[in-house]
Amino acid sequence: MISKVCVFGIEKLLSFKNLISANVGDLVNVKIKNKLARGVVIENVEGDDENLSEIISKENYSIDEKAIELAKWISNYYECELYNALKLFLPPNSLSTSKDYIKLSKRGLLNYIGQLSELEKKIIELLKDKNYVRLSKFKPKQMLIIQKLIEKGILIKKQKIKKITSSQIQDIINLSYEVKLPKKPNLEQAIVLSKILDGKKYLLFGPTGSGKTSIFVWLTQMVLKENKGVIILVPEISLSPHIARIFYEKFKDLVAIYHSSFTPSQRTYLWNEIKKGNKKIVIGPRSALFLPVQNLGLIIVDEEHESSYKQDEKKPYYNARDVAVVMSSLYNATLILSSATPSLESYYNVLRKKYKLLRLKNRVKGYIYPDIEIIDLKKNNTFLFLPNVLSEIKSTLENNKSVMIFLNRRGYSPILLCQDCGYIFKCFNCSVNLVFHKSSKGNYLECHMCGKKYKVFEKCLNCNSYNLKVIGFGTQRIEEELKNIFSNYEVLRIDRDTIRNRKQLEILNEKIYKNSSKIIIGTQIIAKGFDLRDVKLAIVPNADIGIAVADFRNYERNIQLLIQFIGRIRTGGKVYIQTYEPENKIFDFVKNIDYEGFLNYELEKRKELKFPPFYRLALIEAKSKVEVLAQEKIFQVYEIIKDEDIEILGPAPAPIEKLKNYYRWRIILRDKNYKKIKSVIQKIKHIPGLKIAIDPYDLL
Repeated sequence: MISKVCVFGIEKLLSFKNLISANVGDLVNVKIKNKLARGVVIENVEGDDENLSEIISKENYSIDEKAIELAKWISNYYECELYNALKLFLPPNSLSTSKDYIKLSKRGLLNYIGQLSELEKKIIELLKDKNYVRLSKFKPKQMLIIQKLIEKGILIKKQKIKKITSSQIQDIINLSYEVKLPKKPNLEQAIVLSKILDGKKYLLFGPTGSGKTSIFVWLTQMVLKENKGVIILVPEISLSPHIARIFYEKFKDLVAIYHSSFTPSQRTYLWNEIKKGNKKIVIGPRSALFLPVQNLGLIIVDEEHESSYKQDEKKPYYNARDVAVVMSSLYNATLILSSATPSLESYYNVLRKKYKLLRLKNRVKGYIYPDIEIIDLKKNNTFLFLPNVLSEIKSTLENNKSVMIFLNRRGYSPILLCQDCGYIFKCFNCSVNLVFHKSSKGNYLECHMCGKKYKVFEKCLNCNSYNLKVIGFGTQRIEEELKNIFSNYEVLRIDRDTIRNRKQLEILNEKIYKNSSKIIIGTQIIAKGFDLRDVKLAIVPNADIGIAVADFRNYERNIQLLIQFIGRIRTGGKVYIQTYEPENKIFDFVKNIDYEGFLNYELEKRKELKFPPFYRLALIEAKSKVEVLAQEKIFQVYEIIKDEDIEILGPAPAPIEKLKNYYRWRIILRDKNYKKIKSVIQKIKHIPGLKIAIDPYDLL
């Protein structure tokens, strides 16, 4: 038998003699130029060829044929090598020998009756009287001999796989407040549940607090009764610990929580447990989609609109939500895309009847929306808050209730300005402004794109003036101002500067859920991960941040954040939204919490402007530390495709031209027909160093 193997790092499939009965999907070891390499068997065909090398051995990892089919789809659709797609489906410890250990089996040596070569005897002598030795310590030629000895049963190979302790699980799901679910559905929930059929695709559209998580639990119970498995994707476990806790408390050891804090060894342990069928429910971020859940029956993508489902850092540049759609068809699994603020793409797929709409219109009993007021900042000369807003904050605190303030800008001030020449300090590695931060250890400037920190400059880099000033405000400055005004009350700031690990998040969680009046200030984190039970007043000091960004999704992103933020309030109250552009249509939809109205309005705009979901996009990007080289490469691309029957935007620098010390130049392909885009990409994909992103989420 001959096997076609996808070897990691090699684009083309290679053929090998298969004398060890390796099956399709098995992870195998092969010899490439006298070096050991790993790959996945993609196809087995009858035949024999004496000129072919043999598959040396197979590992204890395999993926099913449907996973291979899905990997092929990812490779084809997202324009990446098949091996990069296959990596998604395998545990981290399986892809190299660095985590493999070997040991001499004395019993295996005694029982072996064949002849041993001199080289094999040398390896045996090296390992005699030794405990497990790391395989990667051996030279490539020795490793080939070692594989033969493993096959003969003379050597034992194992991986040091570390289990996940119950205390680690408790750290993830431990909440400062009790999470209770109703024992039975209300009328709306019951109607939704009655409409869900096996193997169909649905968009579950309901406001925050409408009981979507309860529906997830009841659906899971039904699927488990059929002995099927469940995958639940969440944007980030640390911001959604309540879902993990609810499922863990309900289903105990059937649940696998896939968390970024786990080591590669622990993630490999989980992979094995899921593969064996010991774990039937998987909860985790986008990478959890590719875990080997047995007899998959249900996929849930919670907060399906979230940008974190799009992989943008390395190949493949996939969107887990869209892959989940294809995956549900391959496995005939029910798919639930869920959100209070669904993406335009998913809503449009409902209109096209690709998905069925499941609508929850009401919040569960006891959840009440607040009153919303839009404040025109043009008519008010104020630094942060109007006098009547400050008065409302004071009154709310005195009534032993809490205040929540949302500003999607961390740091103290976003601009350090020279007042003599107008120079604005920028990052040396990125073409963005440096943000001023205050610290007890010394103030500093930080680039929020690459994370580089700078000492605060004493004089202007352009004119040597010492007349420097910070302009504008971030969460840190709001915190300082409100601590000065309301010194008798606790002020909590929640952003990436105050939450750098789970422990800090838990400490803040505990403080939030203490029954005392307080002021909570935060970035988009508080719009996503907190259920703020005693908040009666919420304020958005500047709702214009992000709206002016040159990206076709900017309105969608901003209204999602605002409505999600408002949805954090459980028991009514007041919301003030401050803006310099109150006439913007987006604020009408926010005030009326009419997200469906926004979707229909925005669809018309997108159609008019030729953007998704009506048109398809592909981003072609060249980057280099030398600006002219990035330009040259993208113009090389342009010369090849300029006469194609397709709309080409560019060549042009990226909106953030320099990022992490790389200059970025790009072309965007746009057309209604995805096949036309693909055919154009085929003409330039051979050019090395290009980033090709299909359906890019962020054009910055």
